[in-house]
Amino acid sequence: MHPNLIQYLGVEVDDFPEVDISQHFRKAAEFLDEALLTYRGKVLVSSEMGISRSAVLVAAYLMIFHNMAILEALMTVRRKRAIYPNDGFLKQLWELNEQLMEEREEDCKAQLRLPVRAVLQHLAELQG
Repeated sequence: MHPNLIQYLGVEVDDFPEVDISQHFRKAAEFLDEALLTYRGKVLVSSEMGISRSAVLVAAYLMIFHNMAILEALMTVRRKRAIYPNDGFLKQLWELNEQLMEEREEDCKAQLRLPVRAVLQHLAELQG
């Protein structure tokens, strides 16, 4: 790809608490991750005021791809700029946080079961 081409992902979401921004979390996070890997770690995320929608999408990216909890993700973004996500968006981030924690807990349990299965299989082979 030519280095001067701009890749763009538009997310049309109004900044109101009742709006579902969560439907864009994964798509935006995947786009950001790819952009950061491809374009030397540089990406511009912008919204009209840059304090709610863009902040929430960046926080979701940090939660999904950098295993941050909601507070850590929001504080990381806040260190770079003042942010004020609306209450509805914060609630949706909290739900993402809960979902990711459950997924990661299940992944950990599955990984712990793998060695047990391997040991049991090895013991069965020895006895068999």
